[in-house]
Amino acid sequence: MSQSGINNRAGGGGGGSPVQTLTGNDSVAVPPSANNINVLGNFVLTNNVNGIQTSGNAGTSTLTVQLTNRFQASNTISDANPHVIYTQSLGATPAAYLFKFDLVILNTTSSLMAAYSVEEPIRTDGTNGHIFHGEDVYLAEEGAMSGMRITFGLQGLNSFFVTIKGYDTSILDYNLTGTYQVIT
Repeated sequence: MSQSGINNRAGGGGGGSPVQTLTGNDSVAVPPSANNINVLGNFVLTNNVNGIQTSGNAGTSTLTVQLTNRFQASNTISDANPHVIYTQSLGATPAAYLFKFDLVILNTTSSLMAAYSVEEPIRTDGTNGHIFHGEDVYLAEEGAMSGMRITFGLQGLNSFFVTIKGYDTSILDYNLTGTYQVIT
């Protein structure tokens, strides 16, 4: 028997009323505007052991689903100088961190690439960071891109950093994405 033409206005799951609001982790009830609630995706640096959180904005009828413990940086360099492309304070509380990141670089001048995957354990006593250079680095550097240098470690006394250094005046586009775990 065909079900075409049957209109269930009660919503999915049967029997109930249509959804009136959605409420995120922040306890903000998001009502619909013109019978619509926007659900958007994003990422944040916020530490959340679940790796995901939601937040609502009632005024815009928007619920945002956020992947947590994530960082990202992208830009262009065109010289042989070192450039700090990411820093993160380790905070004033004793903690153990594990940073994991991937870095992809495209030389748009000569169509070459380099890619890196890094794991870096760091501990802080709340004042000074201590790096454990137990990193797991995978790299692929094509041609002249072997002249690239990436460094990571501690900047100042208590901040993690990632630096890239080009090898000439080639235009290098990069994208860094990463996650971290922390125990305080």
